[in-house]
Amino acid sequence: MGSDTGAIGTELFMNDSELTQFVTQLLWIVLFTSMPVVLVASVVGVIVSLVQALTQIQDQTLQFMIKLLAIAIQFMIKLLAIGNCNNLNGQLPMA
Repeated sequence: MGSDTGAIGTELFMNDSELTQFVTQLLWIVLFTSMPVVLVASVVGVIVSLVQALTQIQDQTLQFMIKLLAIAIQFMIKLLAIGNCNNLNGQLPMA
């Protein structure tokens, strides 16, 4: 109980600065992982809105379906990239 090992019994605790650093890193990870999806949806939304304004087509499902298709294609590309990273497991040096 009197030691400075960072543990009380079997539970570890965090001080305020460690918690702040952890939450900051967590928010950056969330930002960087969600940014591509938001950017694709925004760009596709703007393009479809411009096309709808030029052609005077006012169908909301058209915009939704095109955004959904663009995001699905982006997810498939990401999954292929993640699948190719599985080969790195055998190439990493063991400590």
